[in-house]
Amino acid sequence: MKKILLIVTLFAVTIISAFIIYNAYPSVNQLGAIQLKYNSIGVTRNGNRLLEQLNLNIEGKTEITTLQANRELLKSVYDAYSFSEANNLIRERIPGYYWELEWKKPDENVTISSNEPKSEGISAGDIILNYDTHGRLLLFKRQINDSLKLNPVTEDEAHRMALDFLKSYSPVDPEAGPVVMQYKSTEGFGEKKVQKIEKQNNIDYKFSWKARSADINRDLLLNVIVTGDIITSYTLSFDITGIASQSNSSIYSVATAVPFYLIVYIIIIIIGYKRIRAYEVSFRLAIVMGLIVGFTFSVNLYTLIADSSTGWELWLPLIFSTIFLAAGVLVSWAVSETIARETWKQKFISLDLLTKGYAFHSKVSKAGIKGLIGGFLIYLVWLVILFTSEKMMHISFITKDSPSLISHFHSISPALSIIDRSIYPGIYSAAIFFLFVFSGLKRRFSSLYILIPISAVLWGVVNYNDMLPTYWGVITGVVMGLVFMLYFNYSDVLSAIITLVVFNTIDVGASLFTAGNAYYQQAGYHLIIVFFLLAVFLIIGLLTRDKISDYDSITPAFVKNITERQRLQRELEIARDVQMSFLPVKNPEFKGLDIAARCKPALEVGGDYYDFVQLDANRIGIIIGDVSGKGTQAAFYMTLAKGFVKALSKTVSSPSEFLIKINELFYENVERGTFISMIYGIFDVKDHTLTFSRAGHNPVIAKHSGKKELELLNPVGLALGLEKGRIFNKTIKEIKIDTHPGDAFVFYTDGFTEAMNRFKMEFTETRLTESISKNLEFPAKELLDKTIADVDSFIGKALQHDDMTMVVVKVE
Repeated sequence: MKKILLIVTLFAVTIISAFIIYNAYPSVNQLGAIQLKYNSIGVTRNGNRLLEQLNLNIEGKTEITTLQANRELLKSVYDAYSFSEANNLIRERIPGYYWELEWKKPDENVTISSNEPKSEGISAGDIILNYDTHGRLLLFKRQINDSLKLNPVTEDEAHRMALDFLKSYSPVDPEAGPVVMQYKSTEGFGEKKVQKIEKQNNIDYKFSWKARSADINRDLLLNVIVTGDIITSYTLSFDITGIASQSNSSIYSVATAVPFYLIVYIIIIIIGYKRIRAYEVSFRLAIVMGLIVGFTFSVNLYTLIADSSTGWELWLPLIFSTIFLAAGVLVSWAVSETIARETWKQKFISLDLLTKGYAFHSKVSKAGIKGLIGGFLIYLVWLVILFTSEKMMHISFITKDSPSLISHFHSISPALSIIDRSIYPGIYSAAIFFLFVFSGLKRRFSSLYILIPISAVLWGVVNYNDMLPTYWGVITGVVMGLVFMLYFNYSDVLSAIITLVVFNTIDVGASLFTAGNAYYQQAGYHLIIVFFLLAVFLIIGLLTRDKISDYDSITPAFVKNITERQRLQRELEIARDVQMSFLPVKNPEFKGLDIAARCKPALEVGGDYYDFVQLDANRIGIIIGDVSGKGTQAAFYMTLAKGFVKALSKTVSSPSEFLIKINELFYENVERGTFISMIYGIFDVKDHTLTFSRAGHNPVIAKHSGKKELELLNPVGLALGLEKGRIFNKTIKEIKIDTHPGDAFVFYTDGFTEAMNRFKMEFTETRLTESISKNLEFPAKELLDKTIADVDSFIGKALQHDDMTMVVVKVE
C-alpha cells in the first residue's frame, strides 16, 4: 500500500507542479523573458539569405550561431519595472537577448560563446549579424581589408545607399513615426548626423539617427557606415552608456564564494592529513561520480560546438579539461564521502546498491522517486519565494558573465544540454554541501536546531541566487538552504543528488516551453520523455522483489574501520602524487642551456605549475604559473590549466598569443574569481634570444654577463581568467631580449618572496635577489638549491604558507 501511495504521490506532485511552473515561470524567472520566433537553425537560415542578397561570399568560412544577453540593457529594464513587467517587455520589444551570427576564416580562433557583440576587433573578411529574438536585424558588420581600395561615392550617394539598406533589411525607417521596431518611442527619429572619416584608401560616411524610447529612459540609436561604395556596418541599439555592468555585482560572489571554498578545502586538507595515511579510503563511488561528471561535461561541450567547424587545436584542450575535471571531482567526492560515511552510512545504501548492480532494488527506487518528488516540491518553494519577493520589493537578477545560462538555445540538442548541465553541478553541490559541510557539522552539533540553520546560512551566503538587492538574495538563499538541508536530513545521498538535478533541470528546462517556439517546445517534450522513462524504471524497481537484504555485505570495507585521521591523510597523499606526476620528471637537457627547476607545495597539493616544451632543436619553451588560492581547489585549476597548456604550446609560436588563447579557455571554463598568473618564455639558442610574455606573474630576474646589477624583466600583462579577453588582449605585451654566455634567468612564484618566518616577516624580493646574486657563480641546480636553502633558513620552523616554484636557466 505504501508503494502505491508513493507512486500516486509522484504523479500527483508532477502534474500539479508542472501546471504551476508553466504558468508562473514567465513572470518570475529571468529565462521567462526569452521568446524566440526563430531557433538557431532558422535565424542562421535568415542570415545566410541576407548575405546572399548582399552578394557576400561566405564559402569556406566557419559559421557560429549563439544566443547572447545584453547585460546592461537588461539591467536598465529591470531597474525601471517590476520583474514580471520587465519580463513581458523584454519578450515583446526590448532586445535584452539576441542571436549573434559569425562567419570567420577557418584558421582564426573560433569562440564557442560570448556575451559581447563582435562589433569590434574582428579580422578582415569576417561578417557578423545580430538579430533580436523576433528575427529583426540589429547589427551587420562586414570587415574589409584596409588596403582594399573601393569606388569612391559622394555623401549624397552614400546617404541613398544607407536609406536603401534600411528599407530593405532594417526593421526601422529614419522617417518613421513614433512607433519604431515595435518599440514604443516618444517621437520619430531626429535628423541624421553625418561623420566623414578619411582613410588611406577609402572614405567612411557614418550616418546616425536616434529616437527616444517610451519604454525605458534610453535613446534608440541607428548607425550606418558606408565605406566606398559598400555598406560595412549597421547597428540598431539602445544607448546603454552610463549603466554599470552587472558583473560588478559579482564582487560579493567572489568575496564570499572564494573564501568559503578556500576554507572548505583547507579543512578537507587538515582532516585528510590525519586520515589518509591509514589507507582507509574507497574510490569506488568517487570513480563512478568522476566518470559521470566527465561524461556529462564532455557531452555538454559537444552539443555546443559539434555544429561548428572547430579544429583539433580547440577540441584537444577541451578533451584535456574534461579529463582533469573528472579527476578533480573524483578526488573531491572521495574526500567528502568518507566524512559523510562516518556520520551516517545508512544514507549511502541506495547508492551502494546501485553501483553494485542492484538497480531494481526497492531502496534504490524509493530514493529515486523521493528525489523526483523533492525536486518538484522544492522548485515550487522557490517559485513561492520569487513571487513573494516581487510583491515585497523591487528585485532583479544578475545576468551572469558566463553564457552557460542560455547556451542550451544554440545547442544541437537543447534537452541533452540542459540535462548534462544539471548533473555535474548537482553532483558537485551534493558533495560539498551535503556530504562535507552538513555531515561534517553534524559531528559537531547533534541538535538539528543548530545544525540546519548553520548549514543553511553557509548555503545562502555562497548560493545567494544572483538576486538583487544582494542582501535579499542572501536571505532567500538561506531559506532555500533550510529547505535543502531539511530534505537531506530526512532522505539519502541518491535522493539529494536527484533532487538537485531535477531542480536545476526545471529551472532552465521550463524555458523551452515558454520560449514560444515549436522547436524548443519539442526539446521540452524530450525532457518530459526522459522524466517519464526514469519514473517507469523506478516504479518497476519498486514493484520488483528485492534480491538482497544484507546491506553490510555491499558496504565498502574501509567504512568498517574508518577514523578521521587515517582516512583523509591517504587521500591527500594520493592527490599530491597525482599532481606531482603532472610536473616534469627531470630537468631538460638542452644544448646551450643549463636548466634546473623545483616545486614545493605548501600543502599536500597546490596551485603552482611549471613545464618545459621543446619546440624544435633550437627552441625550448618554459612555462611557470600560480593559481589563486592553495590546496585542492588550486590544484584542481592547475591541472585544468596544464591541459590547456599541453594542447596549445606546440601550436602557437608567439608567447603573447599563447597566453591570449589560454586566457580565453580559462575564462570560459572556470568560475569567476579564480585566476592564474603565468609566464611563457621561449629560449632560441640559434638566434640567442629570449622571447616572453607575462600574465600578471612575478617578474623574471635576469643577470646579464658584464653587468653587476640584477634586472627585473616585467612586461605588462593581466592574470589569466580575470576578464574575458578584450582588456587582456590589449594589455598583454611581449618582449624579446638578446642572450649571451653567462646570462642567468630566474622564474619564480610569489611563494618565495612572501615566505614568512615565525615573526610574520616576509622574505621579500630584495632578499631573494640578494640570495640569487651571491650564488650566480654556481651551475643552475646549485644556484637553485642554495636559494631555496636561504629561504628555508629564513623561514625556520614556521609553516610554509604558499607554494614555491622556481626555474633557473643559465646560458652556456
